Amino acid sequence: MANSDSNTEKNTEPRSPNLAPMWRPGQSGNPGGRPKGASLTNRLRKALDANDGQLAEVVVKVLLREAAKGKYQHLREVLDRVEGKVVQRVELNATVQQAQDQFLAAAERALEPEQLRRLVSELGRVRAAMALEAGSD
Repeated sequence: MANSDSNTEKNTEPRSPNLAPMWRPGQSGNPGGRPKGASLTNRLRKALDANDGQLAEVVVKVLLREAAKGKYQHLREVLDRVEGKVVQRVELNATVQQAQDQFLAAAERALEPEQLRRLVSELGRVRAAMALEAGSD
């Protein structure tokens, strides 16, 4: 019942010209992409570096002052910047074979046969590489 005038089955009113797509399918609305240096991060860096870094000094002083007051977010930011973010360790109580079996069982339900075949092949290569690496220790 739908026709080429962008009418829907429930609504036979013609589509408003204001709602018509501006670009054809596959055509980019921004072929040149974002201009170089236009990101927020670059703008912040430029602003912090201006005037011999005076603004950066103010930001550092405020951050340290608030961290010293015990404000958790400020303290965490200082520690993350100085010490690096804490890496969460995860303990895995499974063999590579058990993990592979569970992964493949889930994949069988979600993947097409050809995708599953490629996945099994890739897992075999990973297992072989791990065996070689373990043998070289």
